[in-house]
Amino acid sequence: MEYITATELRTKTKELVKYLRSGNSTNLVYKSKIVGIVSPVIEKKSKVVDEHFIKFMKKASTDTITTNKQREQTYRKHLLDKYGR
Repeated sequence: MEYITATELRTKTKELVKYLRSGNSTNLVYKSKIVGIVSPVIEKKSKVVDEHFIKFMKKASTDTITTNKQREQTYRKHLLDKYGR
């Protein structure tokens, strides 16, 4: 499939998709003139986890579990430090 017309673009969509998924590109013809190129999208695979994220997670993780009572005490202490009595 070296070229595809505007009409074939509507009627032969499945064949075009298969052709593009195989990594090929094709010319788009309209009124006997090449008006564009239809080419497949090349997706970059991004890193899900990078080194900075791993370091951050190790630093952020805690071995102790804070109870609700401890959390409330810390919050009240913060309010007293910030606003006073």
